[in-house]
Amino acid sequence: MNKAIKNEITRRNLLRYLSNSAVFLPFMRTLMETQAFGDVAKKRAVFYFYPCGTVPKTFHSSTTGSSFIFPASTKPLAAVQSDLIMLNNVIYDTGGGVGSRHQQGNNYGLSGCEGEISNVSIDTYLGQKFPAQIPVLRLGVAHYSSSTDTMHNAVSFSGAAPSGGLPSVAAIEDSPAKAFAALFGSAPTTTGTPAPTGLSSALKKSLLDANLEQIKGLQSKLGTIEQAKLDLHLSSVRELERRIQALSDPAATSNAQCTKTLSKKQSFPDSDVGKSENFDLVTDLQTEVAIQAMACGMTNVVFLTMSHGTSGVTFKNGKPAAGGISLHETSHYGRATNGEAIHTANQAYMMGKFAQFIQGMGAVKEGDKSLLYNSSLLAFSEISDGDNHNYANMGLVLAGQAGGFFKTGRCIDGNGYTHNNLLVSILQGMGLQDTKFGNKNNEKGIIPALTKA
Repeated sequence: MNKAIKNEITRRNLLRYLSNSAVFLPFMRTLMETQAFGDVAKKRAVFYFYPCGTVPKTFHSSTTGSSFIFPASTKPLAAVQSDLIMLNNVIYDTGGGVGSRHQQGNNYGLSGCEGEISNVSIDTYLGQKFPAQIPVLRLGVAHYSSSTDTMHNAVSFSGAAPSGGLPSVAAIEDSPAKAFAALFGSAPTTTGTPAPTGLSSALKKSLLDANLEQIKGLQSKLGTIEQAKLDLHLSSVRELERRIQALSDPAATSNAQCTKTLSKKQSFPDSDVGKSENFDLVTDLQTEVAIQAMACGMTNVVFLTMSHGTSGVTFKNGKPAAGGISLHETSHYGRATNGEAIHTANQAYMMGKFAQFIQGMGAVKEGDKSLLYNSSLLAFSEISDGDNHNYANMGLVLAGQAGGFFKTGRCIDGNGYTHNNLLVSILQGMGLQDTKFGNKNNEKGIIPALTKA
């Protein structure tokens, strides 16, 4: 290939030809940040912590494959069955059996470390690999309620433990109003009038169409192969342009995008966000804050913790309410009359909120896909059987396709694999090449069944 011709199709020269028009300037930074001058969909990761374990027989499907049935605890997930993978027989490889402690499971869930935390948790690690304005958005729902031992209930770590010391426990924001203000610089507005995006009406016109003569001039200098490459680049620009135009014109799509709005208002002061009677609304608001943050490109990694492993949030009839029985107490279902049904109902509530998160992400369109398609979400707890306190057959649910990496709509048997392998699977789903995570010395890498239809 003639060197002069080859140089004509470099990214710099192509941008020089296209950027003569002033209206093209707002796109320059975005184009320069895409890989190989193509619009590469960003991937996101969400970690959803629900506390106090499960009633295994009401959580796990008795069959695998695509025709699995959801028992009572996970029945709310049937609404998003095609977008998730249920995992059976995956363990927390901590060496703990019956009678294991909440703390050990809490500390292990995102770090993959069964003893001293020797690395940052996976949310922090991904925040470092996929930087954004907010590397990791950490939101809580009554996270600080009745929690007196920070390390005991810690799941997310921003720093590994120094020799002989404790790791750095990541801070959690329990107030949706404060979280929204930190992200967008103002109090949340409710759905109705989308916030302005800052793009002028002039940008609604196609920049490529406005620069056709310059593009044709470049094409006339290229050979057949080079023209094909240019066409590919221009297709990428066209798709990027279409996405940005959709953000500037909310009427162009019926799906929620970067509106910087919430559907509900926080109707109580920040001092009351930890109350059981506010738990449901805070959950909905935090979910919306998280989705808006990802839709607006503020973060690529979210950690949402539904209270904590020894939660004092009280439940009545399967819903959080004042004057009920604490979630931690109901998790010891073998000690109470009808305890199994009560804890099953409580955890069905948690799975319903996870399904709501999945549906919300599915509503955010990204090209011909969605925020959900380009993401992976993991629902996990610190204990398997809440009554026996063990780490066998953990209650794990993976959702989202991570850009096509995960094959959803199935229940798989992860027998022989550990939670460390699941964490590695998420890392590779995000495009990384890690073969292990945490301090377990296994080289099994990912759980292969997650990627095979």
